[in-house]
Amino acid sequence: PEQTVVSVIERYLEVAAPTLAVQTQRFRMMYLQSFSELHGWRKVSDCRPDQLQEWINLNPQWASDWTKRDAVAAVQTVFNWAKPKLVPANPFDGYRHRAGLARRDISEGEFRAILRTTGGPFHRKPTPGARFRQVLLFLWRTGARPAEAAQLQWQNVDFKHNVIVLQQHKSVRSQRRPEPRVIPLDPVVVRLLQSIQRRNEGERVFLTHRKTAWNKDNLGHRIRRAREVAGLPADVKLYGVRHA
Repeated sequence: PEQTVVSVIERYLEVAAPTLAVQTQRFRMMYLQSFSELHGWRKVSDCRPDQLQEWINLNPQWASDWTKRDAVAAVQTVFNWAKPKLVPANPFDGYRHRAGLARRDISEGEFRAILRTTGGPFHRKPTPGARFRQVLLFLWRTGARPAEAAQLQWQNVDFKHNVIVLQQHKSVRSQRRPEPRVIPLDPVVVRLLQSIQRRNEGERVFLTHRKTAWNKDNLGHRIRRAREVAGLPADVKLYGVRHA
């Protein structure tokens, strides 16, 4: 039988996806599910490169060019993997989305301007802004990646040695001998994490005010809104906090 978009994606998820890092699997699955909902029924022989552009246009929440590029790459990866055994060629070949603005470190002044947009101190329960501020402070003082903060669990936090130990991380698959990523914690971050732990909100360290996990989309929305309120340029990105 002729392959459809969803049959190719399902085969990829069965065979190739399990070999990827957990973080990569999670983000790729999100994009592939979205694409399947729009074009999954379509025969591969009826697919065209412009359908990728159509899909991107129907997802305005993907504001960053980097996010759009990642989404397109997720689909391209599946159909490049599928040829020639499942499909004779990648029907979306030829479409690429432009790269976003070059990432740069943000300055201390820019960081403080963003912090000011998150509101003042809280007493009993953290406000939405306060929860975002905790993520910002964590990134600033540890150099962790935004995705690492979003996915951080208490089982990864070692208060005895004041470190975070991540068995799954971005570089693990490129290492000759896989080793955990160890992130040292200074006294300020230790106190921050201890105060969060006392709230006893579950296995995740950082949660939104809705008690849901942070992710690429809601973190991106937050930093864009803070940037606009603070009057900062568009190249002030959350990723730049970790290099400051």
